[in-house]
Order: sequence, then C-alpha cells, then structure tokens
Amino acid sequence: MLRVDVTGPVRAVLTGRPARFTVAVTNTGTVPLRAVTLGATVPGCSGLLGDLAPGQVGRPLHCERAMESDDLVNAVTATGTDPAGRPVTGTGSATARWARTGIGVTAVPDTLRADAGSLITTTVTMHNTGNVDLVNVVVTDPALPACERVLDRLAAGSRQDWTCVTTAPARGEVTNTVSATGMPDVEDATPIAARTTAWVQVLAALPPGVLVPPASDSEPERPRLATTAVRVDPVSAFGLGMLLAGALMMLAGLRRRRYPVRGAYRRD
Repeated sequence: MLRVDVTGPVRAVLTGRPARFTVAVTNTGTVPLRAVTLGATVPGCSGLLGDLAPGQVGRPLHCERAMESDDLVNAVTATGTDPAGRPVTGTGSATARWARTGIGVTAVPDTLRADAGSLITTTVTMHNTGNVDLVNVVVTDPALPACERVLDRLAAGSRQDWTCVTTAPARGEVTNTVSATGMPDVEDATPIAARTTAWVQVLAALPPGVLVPPASDSEPERPRLATTAVRVDPVSAFGLGMLLAGALMMLAGLRRRRYPVRGAYRRD
C-alpha cells in the first residue's frame, strides 16, 4: 500500500502570493514497489519517485502555485507496481485557504455642535471586514488619547466598539483623527491600515453679562401692511357731487358769453 501525505500552508494565502505544498509517499506494505510515480493538481508535485522498499519513505517533493481568488486544493495520486505486476495506488490532498483582508475604523461624536466646556462623547468602532483574523491591532488618536486601544486579535468579520470623552475648548472645533493598523493572520503577511476623522464645531461662550433672549413658542407678530384705499363718507360724496355740478354750469355760461352762437338774431 502507498500512503500519501500532503501538507499545505498553515495560514491562509493572499491573492498572488505562493501557496507552498510538500508531498511525502510511504510504502506501508510488506513488498517492494517499483516505479512509484506521482500525479498532482499542482504540477511541481508530480514526477517519478522510483522504487520503494517496504516501510520506506520516498524523497519529499516541494511545489508551489500562485494563489488566485479562491481556495486551492492540491490532490496527489501515487501509483506503483508490486512484484506480481499489479498496480498499487494511494491518494492524499491538502487545501490552501484563500485570504481576503480588510480593516475599517469609524469615529462618531454624539453631537456635531457643542458648547464651550461641554462634554463630547465619541464612539470608536473597529471593523475586520476580511475573512481572516487580524492580530496586533493598534488604534491611535493623537488629539484624544482616551480613544486609543490595542487589540490582541480581532476575528474575521467582527467588530469592537468603545467610547471616549473629551471637553470642548473655548472656541474653534474639535478634530479627532483615529488611525488603526493590524496584521492579517496569513502567510507572508504585511500590515494593513485605515483612518477616519470626525469634527465637532464649538460654540464660543458669551461674554459675562450678555443674556440670550428666551425662545418663544408663539409665532412672532407680523407687521401690518399700510392701507392704500380711501374710504369716502356718503354725505361728503353728495356735497362733492353738487360742487362739481355747479362748477360745470359756471364753465358752460362763461363759454356761451365768450363764444356766441353764429346766425342768431333778435326780434323786436
């Protein structure tokens, strides 16, 4: 019989990084096997091992293949021939897990405007958006050290939240920049990082003696518009009409005196 032992990467492998395998074949039978040959999914692990005596372990074969965006299975088959000419086979496999890393951090204050001297509470959230754990996660915040944390491990797809408090200054704004770095738990790891910034506007305190008028729930009185129409009393209107009629009659009389009618004559 042939036993095929295939070992692959202990940790997940990032896309484009090499996934390394080792294949070892053992003749577990009681008779020698001739011309033991390997066939593998990863070509570098295929080839001729040669003859194996009972209990003998063949020379290990090492191979690798660039990781794609999926798990990689290296299936190996060993085939030999016993003294009677009968084929003897054995199989084994190992899987290299594909790694996708991701990290995120958010900082959310409980208000966007704060009075001078008031307390501002910020919620910081760390996200592991990948499919592998993050180790040695370090969160820094130069403006607000109370927001800083060190996490030994953040599981794949998980998050962790915490809050920190600061006092608003006399004026200006509070700028809170949070940075996070973490090491993916993968083969050939390199750190990944994320950063976010939150702003809170500070409303400056009023000088001593200056009071803010209380807010009113009622609607403020609207200014009245000026009245442009003229109201005329009926008696006054009648008198005005009589005056106009008299003036018209006087004008007519003056016109007749100044311009007599042509062709008129007087009879005795």
